Amino acid sequence: MNDTAFNLSPAVSERLTSTHQRQADGSLRESERKAPEPVSSFSEGSGLYGTASDYVSFMQMILRRGTFSVARLLQRRTVEMMTRNQIGRLQAGRFPTAWPELSNDVDFHPGFSDKFGFGFLIDPVAYDGGRSRGSLA
Repeated sequence: MNDTAFNLSPAVSERLTSTHQRQADGSLRESERKAPEPVSSFSEGSGLYGTASDYVSFMQMILRRGTFSVARLLQRRTVEMMTRNQIGRLQAGRFPTAWPELSNDVDFHPGFSDKFGFGFLIDPVAYDGGRSRGSLA
């Protein structure tokens, strides 16, 4: 995962996609594309930049229970904990927007309640025409 980091090199910054901001009438306006400011505090929930290719490598490692290619990167038990419900009967998968001008509310599976593991939203049931039970996001 050579193109994934919190602080981007100039070469990677040039490849960033643009973002959009919601307008009062509901339309989206493209924002000026600019490199993010370097950070010294790293969040486990946001701020990481990466390429689609790097993300595919990460997901392959998760699907292989911690192994990528021939290298073991995470213990199998660690991946099992990441992908198992860690919030008990609490509900997940519904996110009211904190900034209506930037995003809408999100409800990934209306009428159902998802769960969280260590790092993933977990689908506890299969959804018709959609994801399988145990799918991760």
